[in-house]
Amino acid sequence: MFINFFYRLREQAVPVTPGELLDFLQVLEVRLEQEGALSPSSFYHLAKASLIKNPKFFQVFDQVFLDDFGELFDDEEFQHKLKKWLSKAKQFDPKKALSPQQVLSKDLLKELEKRLKEQKKRHDGGNHWLGTGGSSAFGNSGQNPAGIRVGGRSLSRSALAVVGERDYGEYRTDLTLGVRNYKLALKKLRKLTRSGKPKFDIEKSIQRTCDNGGEIEIVYSNHRKNQIKLCLIADIGGSMDIYSERVEQLFSALHQMNHFRSFNTFYFHNTIYDHLYTDSQLGYDKRITLEKFFATIEERTVLVFLGDAMMAPYELFEMNGSLADAYRFYQARSRVEFESPASIFRLEQMAKRYQQAVWINPEPRREWSHPTVNAISKLWPMTELSVDGLERAVKYILGAPAP
Repeated sequence: MFINFFYRLREQAVPVTPGELLDFLQVLEVRLEQEGALSPSSFYHLAKASLIKNPKFFQVFDQVFLDDFGELFDDEEFQHKLKKWLSKAKQFDPKKALSPQQVLSKDLLKELEKRLKEQKKRHDGGNHWLGTGGSSAFGNSGQNPAGIRVGGRSLSRSALAVVGERDYGEYRTDLTLGVRNYKLALKKLRKLTRSGKPKFDIEKSIQRTCDNGGEIEIVYSNHRKNQIKLCLIADIGGSMDIYSERVEQLFSALHQMNHFRSFNTFYFHNTIYDHLYTDSQLGYDKRITLEKFFATIEERTVLVFLGDAMMAPYELFEMNGSLADAYRFYQARSRVEFESPASIFRLEQMAKRYQQAVWINPEPRREWSHPTVNAISKLWPMTELSVDGLERAVKYILGAPAP
C-alpha cells in the first residue's frame, strides 16, 4: 500500500526519497504502538509532515492522498449524510425561486451550525435549509448574494466562504513544459542602465584594435543591468484552483529567470484588505500590514496582480468585507477599534502609490462583466493570462497605451 503511494508521489514529481518513506513507516509504527490506532486525520497529518518538506507540493500530496486513502474518511456518519443531501444538485430555476434569504455575515457560521443540527432531510429549491438549487444562504447550485457554499462547484462566484474547500496550495515553480513562451515575453520587461566599476571589455578592445589597423586600444565599460523591480501579488485558493496549471507556468517562468533587479511574491484570497501574506498558506504569522508593504516595496516597483477578481460584491465594497473582519467587528465591545476599510479603498491606495501595475486575469475576457471585475479593471489595466496577454502587459509597463 505505502510503496504504491510512494511511487504515485514520485510520478507527480514530488521529491520524496526512500529515506523519508522509511522514516514515515518508523514513526507510524511507534505511534501505533503508543496509541493502538490512529484517526484518519492523524494519519493524514503524520504522512504529510513526514514526506513533504516544501509547501508548494502540499496540493499535489493532497490529491494523491485522497486518491489512495480517501475511503478512510467515508465512515463518518455526518459527512456521509451531508454528502448525500448535496449530491445530484437540483438546477436553479429563477421562475420558481423564492426570495433570497438574507443572513448577516457575522451570523453566517453560527447559523450554519444551528441549521445542520436541526435539519433532518434533504432540501432542494428552498430559501431556508441547507440544500441545492434554491436561494438559501447555505448549499450549492443556487443563487444568494452573500451565503456560504457547501460542496458543489462555484457558479456565480458570490459566496463569502466555502465549506469543504481544500487548503490553499502553493503554486509550483519548477515546471518546464509550456514555460518557455512566458519567459520570452518577460525578457522584454527590462530597463537597462550601465552601473558598477568599469571592467576590461575583451570583445570591444579587439574590435577597436582591428578598426585602428593593429594599434592596440584597451576599452573599459560598465555592465548593463536590468533596473526593474518586480512584485507579484497572487490570489490563491477557491476559484483560482481551476487555473492552477497556467498560473504555475507563469510562476515557474518568473522564478527561473535571473532577470530582474529584485523579485518578491505576496498572496491574498479573493481581494486585499489590511494585510498581504508572504506564503501561500495565508498563515496568521506570515501576514504583513499594507503599511509595512508600502514601506518595504518602493513606489517605482512594478506590481503584477494575478487573480480572477470575482467575488461577492460585499467583499469588495463594504467595510469589514471579510467574514473574519465582520465577526471581529460585531463581537468587539468597542466597534470603532476594529473597523476595517472596504477592500476597494485599499486597492485605490495601492493604485495611487504604484503607477506601474497591471492585473492579469485567468478568466476569459467574455466573463469580465462581473461588477467586481469591472471595478478593479478601472484601477489597473487588465489582461488575460496568456502569452499574448502577458506581452500586452509588458508593453504597457514599458510605456505603451493601456491594453
